[in-house]
Amino acid sequence: MLMKMLADMVGMTPEKLQSEMEGVMGLIKTSSDTLMRVERNTQDNARALRAICDHLKIEVPHDGHGDDHPQLPGV
Repeated sequence: MLMKMLADMVGMTPEKLQSEMEGVMGLIKTSSDTLMRVERNTQDNARALRAICDHLKIEVPHDGHGDDHPQLPGV
């Protein structure tokens, strides 16, 4: 019933509206997965940068968000 009302409001058949909604949900899932990968990569890069700085004995101030968030001057 609700799908029929929504379909009528946007000028589509219920089947076409369902298909469009599934497509949008797929895009949201893909975007979410991509953002999660970016976050993991960012954390990995921060840990690698911390290891390099530690190895080179470079003191890096932190922004108060933990070890995975170094605050580099000028960055």
